[in-house]
Amino acid sequence: MARAAAEDGGVISNRALNRATLWRQLLLERTNGSVLDVLRHLVGVQGQAPNPPYIGLWTRVNGFDIEHLTTLLEGKLVVRSTILRATLHVLATDDFLAFRAMMQPIFVRGLQGSWGKALAGADVAAVEAFGRRYMDESPRNAFELRHELAARFPGFDPQELTAVARYLLPLIQIPPSGTWEYHKPTLLAPPHYWLGRGLEPAGTPDALILRYLAAFGPATTQDFQKWSGITRAAEAVARLRPQLRLLRDESGVELLDLPGAPLPGEDVPAPVRLLPEWDNVLLAYEAKTRQRILPEAYRGRVFTNNGLIRATVLVDGFVAGAWKLERTAEAATVVVELLEDVPGAKKEEIEAEAMALLWTFAKGRSHGVEFRAFIGVEKAARVPGAE
Repeated sequence: MARAAAEDGGVISNRALNRATLWRQLLLERTNGSVLDVLRHLVGVQGQAPNPPYIGLWTRVNGFDIEHLTTLLEGKLVVRSTILRATLHVLATDDFLAFRAMMQPIFVRGLQGSWGKALAGADVAAVEAFGRRYMDESPRNAFELRHELAARFPGFDPQELTAVARYLLPLIQIPPSGTWEYHKPTLLAPPHYWLGRGLEPAGTPDALILRYLAAFGPATTQDFQKWSGITRAAEAVARLRPQLRLLRDESGVELLDLPGAPLPGEDVPAPVRLLPEWDNVLLAYEAKTRQRILPEAYRGRVFTNNGLIRATVLVDGFVAGAWKLERTAEAATVVVELLEDVPGAKKEEIEAEAMALLWTFAKGRSHGVEFRAFIGVEKAARVPGAE
Protein backbone atom coordinates (compact mmCIF):
# COMPACT_ATOMS: atom_id res chain seq x y z
CA MET A 1 0.00 0.00 0.00
CA ALA A 2 1.49 3.32 -1.07
CA ARG A 3 1.80 5.80 1.77
CA ALA A 4 0.58 9.39 1.80
CA ALA A 5 3.34 11.96 1.86
CA ALA A 6 2.08 13.67 5.02
CA GLU A 7 4.05 13.21 8.23
CA ASP A 8 3.71 15.01 11.57
CA GLY A 9 2.90 18.62 10.81
CA GLY A 10 2.67 17.93 7.09
CA VAL A 11 -0.11 18.62 4.62
CA ILE A 12 -2.39 15.81 3.49
CA SER A 13 -4.26 16.25 0.22
CA ASN A 14 -8.03 15.84 0.08
CA ARG A 15 -7.64 12.76 -2.09
CA ALA A 16 -5.18 11.17 0.35
CA LEU A 17 -7.56 12.11 3.16
CA ASN A 18 -10.29 10.29 1.25
CA ARG A 19 -8.16 7.16 1.00
CA ALA A 20 -7.27 7.27 4.70
CA THR A 21 -10.96 7.55 5.61
CA LEU A 22 -11.97 4.72 3.29
CA TRP A 23 -9.22 2.47 4.64
CA ARG A 24 -10.24 2.96 8.24
CA GLN A 25 -13.91 2.59 7.35
CA LEU A 26 -13.17 -0.78 5.70
CA LEU A 27 -14.32 0.62 2.36
CA LEU A 28 -11.07 0.15 0.44
CA GLU A 29 -10.98 -3.56 1.21
CA ARG A 30 -13.68 -5.66 2.83
CA THR A 31 -12.48 -7.26 6.02
CA ASN A 32 -12.46 -10.93 6.98
CA GLY A 33 -12.95 -9.91 10.60
CA SER A 34 -16.04 -10.76 12.61
CA VAL A 35 -19.12 -8.54 12.59
CA LEU A 36 -18.66 -7.91 16.30
CA ASP A 37 -15.06 -6.78 15.80
CA VAL A 38 -16.16 -4.48 12.98
CA LEU A 39 -18.86 -2.90 15.14
CA ARG A 40 -16.28 -2.32 17.85
CA HIS A 41 -13.85 -0.76 15.39
CA LEU A 42 -16.52 1.55 13.94
CA VAL A 43 -17.96 2.32 17.41
CA GLY A 44 -21.30 1.14 16.04
CA VAL A 45 -23.29 1.95 12.93
CA GLN A 46 -26.21 4.32 12.54
CA GLY A 47 -29.50 2.48 13.01
CA GLN A 48 -32.34 4.92 12.33
CA ALA A 49 -34.18 2.13 10.51
CA PRO A 50 -33.77 -1.65 10.91
CA ASN A 51 -32.21 -2.43 7.51
CA PRO A 52 -29.35 0.11 7.02
CA PRO A 53 -27.02 -1.43 9.66
CA TYR A 54 -27.17 -4.74 7.82
CA ILE A 55 -26.26 -3.11 4.50
CA GLY A 56 -23.54 -1.01 6.10
CA LEU A 57 -21.92 -4.16 7.47
CA TRP A 58 -22.38 -6.07 4.21
CA THR A 59 -20.45 -3.39 2.31
CA ARG A 60 -17.56 -3.73 4.77
CA VAL A 61 -17.43 -7.43 5.72
CA ASN A 62 -16.57 -10.35 3.43
CA GLY A 63 -19.29 -13.00 3.33
CA PHE A 64 -21.74 -11.03 5.44
CA ASP A 65 -25.16 -12.63 5.89
CA ILE A 66 -28.29 -11.24 7.54
CA GLU A 67 -28.13 -13.81 10.34
CA HIS A 68 -24.65 -12.64 11.36
CA LEU A 69 -26.04 -9.44 12.88
CA THR A 70 -29.42 -10.82 13.96
CA THR A 71 -27.69 -13.55 15.98
CA LEU A 72 -25.54 -10.97 17.77
CA LEU A 73 -28.61 -8.88 18.64
CA GLU A 74 -30.50 -11.91 19.91
CA GLY A 75 -27.44 -13.08 21.82
CA LYS A 76 -27.09 -9.69 23.60
CA LEU A 77 -23.55 -9.11 22.33
CA VAL A 78 -24.88 -6.19 20.29
CA VAL A 79 -27.70 -3.75 21.06
CA ARG A 80 -29.78 -1.20 19.20
CA SER A 81 -30.32 1.95 21.23
CA THR A 82 -29.92 5.71 21.17
CA ILE A 83 -26.42 6.95 21.96
CA LEU A 84 -24.24 9.09 19.64
CA ARG A 85 -25.95 12.40 18.79
CA ALA A 86 -28.96 11.00 20.72
CA THR A 87 -29.76 8.90 17.65
CA LEU A 88 -30.27 5.19 17.16
CA HIS A 89 -27.17 3.04 16.65
CA VAL A 90 -26.34 -0.64 16.52
CA LEU A 91 -23.19 -1.20 18.56
CA ALA A 92 -21.32 -3.67 20.73
CA THR A 93 -23.01 -4.11 24.11
CA ASP A 94 -19.79 -3.34 26.01
CA ASP A 95 -19.44 -0.03 24.14
CA PHE A 96 -23.04 0.90 24.87
CA LEU A 97 -22.57 0.24 28.59
CA ALA A 98 -19.22 2.07 28.64
CA PHE A 99 -20.27 5.24 26.80
CA ARG A 100 -24.02 5.77 27.27
CA ALA A 101 -23.84 7.57 30.63
CA MET A 102 -21.27 9.97 29.18
CA MET A 103 -23.85 10.91 26.54
CA GLN A 104 -26.62 11.84 29.00
CA PRO A 105 -26.07 15.62 28.68
CA ILE A 106 -26.74 15.26 24.93
CA PHE A 107 -30.15 13.74 25.70
CA VAL A 108 -30.98 16.45 28.24
CA ARG A 109 -30.13 19.14 25.68
CA GLY A 110 -32.07 17.31 22.99
CA LEU A 111 -35.18 17.06 25.14
CA GLN A 112 -35.01 20.72 26.06
CA GLY A 113 -34.40 21.80 22.47
CA SER A 114 -37.19 19.72 20.95
CA TRP A 115 -39.77 19.63 23.73
CA GLY A 116 -38.82 22.30 26.28
CA LYS A 117 -41.62 24.73 25.37
CA ALA A 118 -44.26 22.01 25.22
CA LEU A 119 -43.19 20.62 28.60
CA ALA A 120 -43.28 23.99 30.37
CA GLY A 121 -45.00 23.43 33.70
CA ALA A 122 -44.46 19.68 33.71
CA ASP A 123 -42.49 17.99 36.49
CA VAL A 124 -39.95 16.41 34.16
CA ALA A 125 -38.10 14.70 37.02
CA ALA A 126 -41.33 13.05 38.18
CA VAL A 127 -42.15 11.93 34.64
CA GLU A 128 -38.67 10.47 34.26
CA ALA A 129 -38.85 8.69 37.63
CA PHE A 130 -42.25 7.18 36.87
CA GLY A 131 -41.11 6.11 33.40
CA ARG A 132 -38.04 4.47 34.90
CA ARG A 133 -40.11 2.48 37.43
CA TYR A 134 -42.62 1.45 34.81
CA MET A 135 -40.00 0.32 32.29
CA ASP A 136 -38.09 -1.55 35.01
CA GLU A 137 -41.05 -3.91 35.47
CA SER A 138 -41.12 -5.45 32.00
CA PRO A 139 -40.31 -4.67 28.36
CA ARG A 140 -42.90 -2.26 26.94
CA ASN A 141 -43.62 -0.65 23.63
CA ALA A 142 -44.07 3.10 23.17
CA PHE A 143 -47.86 2.80 23.03
CA GLU A 144 -47.99 1.15 26.45
CA LEU A 145 -45.60 3.74 27.89
CA ARG A 146 -47.66 6.60 26.45
CA HIS A 147 -50.89 5.21 27.89
CA GLU A 148 -49.46 4.91 31.41
CA LEU A 149 -47.88 8.36 31.35
CA ALA A 150 -51.11 9.94 30.12
CA ALA A 151 -53.05 8.34 32.99
CA ARG A 152 -50.46 9.40 35.55
CA PHE A 153 -49.93 12.98 34.32
CA PRO A 154 -53.25 14.30 32.96
CA GLY A 155 -53.29 17.68 31.29
CA PHE A 156 -50.18 17.08 29.17
CA ASP A 157 -49.85 15.73 25.65
CA PRO A 158 -48.98 12.00 26.01
CA GLN A 159 -46.47 12.26 23.16
CA GLU A 160 -44.61 15.00 25.02
CA LEU A 161 -44.54 12.92 28.20
CA THR A 162 -43.28 9.90 26.29
CA ALA A 163 -40.47 12.03 24.86
CA VAL A 164 -39.16 12.55 28.41
CA ALA A 165 -38.76 8.81 28.94
CA ARG A 166 -37.45 8.14 25.44
CA TYR A 167 -34.80 10.86 25.75
CA LEU A 168 -33.70 10.44 29.34
CA LEU A 169 -33.84 6.66 29.88
CA PRO A 170 -31.22 4.35 28.32
CA LEU A 171 -33.70 2.00 26.67
CA ILE A 172 -32.65 -0.90 24.45
CA GLN A 173 -34.75 -2.25 21.60
CA ILE A 174 -35.46 -5.91 22.30
CA PRO A 175 -35.20 -8.31 19.32
CA PRO A 176 -36.91 -8.97 17.00
CA SER A 177 -37.26 -5.17 17.18
CA GLY A 178 -34.43 -3.63 15.17
CA THR A 179 -33.74 -6.74 13.10
CA TRP A 180 -33.91 -7.02 9.31
CA GLU A 181 -37.32 -6.03 7.88
CA TYR A 182 -38.95 -5.77 11.32
CA HIS A 183 -41.42 -2.89 11.30
CA LYS A 184 -43.83 -3.72 14.12
CA PRO A 185 -44.03 -1.66 17.37
CA THR A 186 -40.66 -1.61 19.10
CA LEU A 187 -40.25 -3.36 22.44
CA LEU A 188 -38.05 -1.44 24.90
CA ALA A 189 -36.27 -2.37 28.14
CA PRO A 190 -33.53 -0.88 30.36
CA PRO A 191 -30.02 -2.40 30.31
CA HIS A 192 -30.26 -4.26 33.59
CA TYR A 193 -33.47 -6.01 32.47
CA TRP A 194 -32.20 -7.14 29.06
CA LEU A 195 -28.48 -7.48 29.78
CA GLY A 196 -28.42 -8.17 33.50
CA ARG A 197 -26.08 -5.23 34.14
CA GLY A 198 -26.23 -1.46 34.19
CA LEU A 199 -24.35 1.42 32.63
CA GLU A 200 -20.81 2.24 33.65
CA PRO A 201 -20.32 5.61 35.36
CA ALA A 202 -19.85 8.61 33.08
CA GLY A 203 -16.20 9.32 32.36
CA THR A 204 -14.15 11.68 30.24
CA PRO A 205 -14.28 11.34 26.43
CA ASP A 206 -10.55 10.62 26.04
CA ALA A 207 -10.95 6.95 25.12
CA LEU A 208 -13.83 7.70 22.78
CA ILE A 209 -11.77 10.34 20.96
CA LEU A 210 -9.02 7.79 20.31
CA ARG A 211 -11.60 5.27 19.10
CA TYR A 212 -13.07 7.89 16.79
CA LEU A 213 -9.70 8.75 15.25
CA ALA A 214 -8.94 5.06 14.66
CA ALA A 215 -12.13 4.70 12.62
CA PHE A 216 -12.64 8.19 11.14
CA GLY A 217 -9.35 10.06 11.35
CA PRO A 218 -7.54 12.24 10.53
CA ALA A 219 -10.15 14.69 11.82
CA THR A 220 -10.68 17.84 13.86
CA THR A 221 -11.99 18.32 17.38
CA GLN A 222 -15.13 19.78 15.81
CA ASP A 223 -15.53 16.64 13.70
CA PHE A 224 -15.45 14.48 16.83
CA GLN A 225 -18.06 16.71 18.44
CA LYS A 226 -20.24 16.50 15.33
CA TRP A 227 -20.01 12.70 15.29
CA SER A 228 -20.55 12.12 19.00
CA GLY A 229 -22.77 15.03 20.00
CA ILE A 230 -20.39 15.78 22.89
CA THR A 231 -19.57 19.45 23.28
CA ARG A 232 -16.49 21.09 24.81
CA ALA A 233 -14.12 18.24 23.93
CA ALA A 234 -11.16 20.63 23.67
CA GLU A 235 -9.96 19.88 27.21
CA ALA A 236 -9.78 16.16 26.50
CA VAL A 237 -8.04 16.79 23.17
CA ALA A 238 -5.48 18.97 24.97
CA ARG A 239 -4.71 16.08 27.33
CA LEU A 240 -4.29 13.70 24.40
CA ARG A 241 -2.41 16.10 22.14
CA PRO A 242 1.14 14.98 23.12
CA GLN A 243 0.34 11.43 21.97
CA LEU A 244 -1.35 12.40 18.68
CA ARG A 245 -0.05 12.87 15.14
CA LEU A 246 -0.87 16.36 13.86
CA LEU A 247 -1.49 17.04 10.17
CA ARG A 248 -3.01 19.84 8.08
CA ASP A 249 -5.44 19.65 5.22
CA GLU A 250 -5.06 21.57 1.96
CA SER A 251 -6.62 24.70 3.46
CA GLY A 252 -4.36 24.65 6.52
CA VAL A 253 -6.86 23.25 9.04
CA GLU A 254 -5.19 21.13 11.72
CA LEU A 255 -6.19 17.47 11.79
CA LEU A 256 -5.72 15.07 14.70
CA ASP A 257 -4.65 11.49 14.14
CA LEU A 258 -3.19 8.44 15.83
CA PRO A 259 0.55 7.82 15.38
CA GLY A 260 1.09 5.04 12.91
CA ALA A 261 -2.52 4.97 11.71
CA PRO A 262 -2.79 4.03 8.01
CA LEU A 263 -2.38 6.84 5.47
CA PRO A 264 -2.74 5.18 2.05
CA GLY A 265 -1.42 7.15 -0.88
CA GLU A 266 -3.88 9.02 -3.06
CA ASP A 267 -3.08 6.70 -5.96
CA VAL A 268 -4.53 3.65 -4.15
CA PRO A 269 -7.54 2.38 -6.16
CA ALA A 270 -10.95 2.69 -4.49
CA PRO A 271 -13.59 0.13 -5.50
CA VAL A 272 -17.25 0.98 -5.99
CA ARG A 273 -19.18 0.73 -2.73
CA LEU A 274 -22.88 1.03 -1.89
CA LEU A 275 -23.47 2.80 1.42
CA PRO A 276 -26.83 2.52 3.21
CA GLU A 277 -29.06 5.35 4.36
CA TRP A 278 -27.56 7.32 7.27
CA ASP A 279 -24.14 5.73 6.89
CA ASN A 280 -21.84 6.94 9.66
CA VAL A 281 -19.09 8.07 7.31
CA LEU A 282 -21.39 10.83 6.00
CA LEU A 283 -22.38 11.91 9.52
CA ALA A 284 -18.96 11.89 11.17
CA TYR A 285 -17.61 15.28 10.05
CA GLU A 286 -18.37 18.96 9.85
CA ALA A 287 -19.58 20.14 6.44
CA LYS A 288 -16.13 21.25 5.24
CA THR A 289 -14.18 18.15 6.22
CA ARG A 290 -17.02 15.94 4.95
CA GLN A 291 -15.91 16.91 1.44
CA ARG A 292 -13.23 14.21 1.81
CA ILE A 293 -16.03 11.87 0.66
CA LEU A 294 -19.13 13.93 -0.23
CA PRO A 295 -18.65 16.76 -2.75
CA GLU A 296 -20.42 19.87 -1.50
CA ALA A 297 -22.33 20.16 -4.79
CA TYR A 298 -24.13 16.89 -3.99
CA ARG A 299 -24.93 17.51 -0.33
CA GLY A 300 -28.46 18.73 -1.04
CA ARG A 301 -29.17 15.62 -3.09
CA VAL A 302 -28.02 13.32 -0.27
CA PHE A 303 -29.13 15.20 2.86
CA THR A 304 -32.84 15.74 2.23
CA ASN A 305 -35.14 18.36 3.76
CA ASN A 306 -37.06 15.74 5.74
CA GLY A 307 -33.98 14.50 7.58
CA LEU A 308 -33.21 11.47 5.42
CA ILE A 309 -29.60 10.70 4.50
CA ARG A 310 -29.92 8.84 1.23
CA ALA A 311 -28.15 5.60 0.40
CA THR A 312 -25.17 6.52 -1.77
CA VAL A 313 -22.83 5.13 -4.41
CA LEU A 314 -19.08 5.67 -4.02
CA VAL A 315 -17.12 5.84 -7.28
CA ASP A 316 -13.36 6.35 -6.97
CA GLY A 317 -13.93 6.91 -3.27
CA PHE A 318 -16.40 9.82 -3.53
CA VAL A 319 -20.19 10.01 -3.58
CA ALA A 320 -21.27 9.96 -7.23
CA GLY A 321 -24.89 8.93 -6.89
CA ALA A 322 -27.70 7.57 -4.77
CA TRP A 323 -29.47 4.21 -4.82
CA LYS A 324 -32.52 2.47 -3.43
CA LEU A 325 -33.84 -1.08 -3.30
CA GLU A 326 -37.26 -1.61 -4.87
CA ARG A 327 -38.95 -4.95 -4.18
CA THR A 328 -42.08 -6.90 -5.00
CA ALA A 329 -42.87 -10.50 -4.08
CA GLU A 330 -41.26 -11.66 -7.32
CA ALA A 331 -38.57 -9.14 -8.17
CA ALA A 332 -35.98 -6.87 -6.59
CA THR A 333 -34.24 -3.97 -8.32
CA VAL A 334 -31.43 -1.69 -7.24
CA VAL A 335 -32.23 1.71 -8.73
CA VAL A 336 -29.15 3.91 -9.13
CA GLU A 337 -29.46 7.66 -9.66
CA LEU A 338 -26.13 8.96 -10.86
CA LEU A 339 -25.21 12.55 -10.01
CA GLU A 340 -22.41 12.78 -12.56
CA ASP A 341 -21.24 11.15 -15.76
CA VAL A 342 -19.65 7.79 -14.88
CA PRO A 343 -17.50 5.79 -17.32
CA GLY A 344 -18.93 2.56 -18.68
CA ALA A 345 -16.43 0.41 -16.79
CA LYS A 346 -17.49 2.00 -13.52
CA LYS A 347 -21.16 1.41 -14.37
CA GLU A 348 -20.33 -2.26 -14.81
CA GLU A 349 -18.66 -2.22 -11.39
CA ILE A 350 -21.73 -0.57 -9.86
CA GLU A 351 -23.94 -3.20 -11.45
CA ALA A 352 -21.77 -6.02 -10.12
CA GLU A 353 -21.84 -4.56 -6.60
CA ALA A 354 -25.60 -4.06 -6.78
CA MET A 355 -26.13 -7.63 -7.95
CA ALA A 356 -24.03 -8.90 -5.04
CA LEU A 357 -26.20 -6.89 -2.67
CA LEU A 358 -29.35 -8.39 -4.19
CA TRP A 359 -28.03 -11.92 -3.76
CA THR A 360 -27.66 -11.23 -0.03
CA PHE A 361 -30.78 -9.20 0.71
CA ALA A 362 -33.32 -10.24 -1.93
CA LYS A 363 -33.01 -14.01 -2.04
CA GLY A 364 -35.73 -15.84 -3.91
CA ARG A 365 -36.53 -12.95 -6.25
CA SER A 366 -35.40 -12.12 -9.74
CA HIS A 367 -32.72 -9.43 -9.69
CA GLY A 368 -32.18 -6.29 -11.71
CA VAL A 369 -30.21 -3.05 -11.73
CA GLU A 370 -31.58 0.15 -13.22
CA PHE A 371 -29.50 3.26 -13.87
CA ARG A 372 -31.16 6.66 -13.82
CA ALA A 373 -28.42 8.96 -15.01
CA PHE A 374 -28.65 12.64 -15.79
CA ILE A 375 -28.08 11.63 -19.43
CA GLY A 376 -30.92 9.08 -19.52
CA VAL A 377 -31.90 5.64 -18.27
CA GLU A 378 -30.20 2.33 -18.89
CA LYS A 379 -31.27 -1.07 -17.64
CA ALA A 380 -29.44 -4.29 -16.86
CA ALA A 381 -31.46 -7.26 -15.69
CA ARG A 382 -30.47 -10.65 -14.28
CA VAL A 383 -32.32 -13.63 -12.88
CA PRO A 384 -31.11 -16.05 -10.18
CA GLY A 385 -28.74 -18.57 -11.69
CA ALA A 386 -28.04 -16.53 -14.80
CA GLU A 387 -24.43 -15.99 -15.87
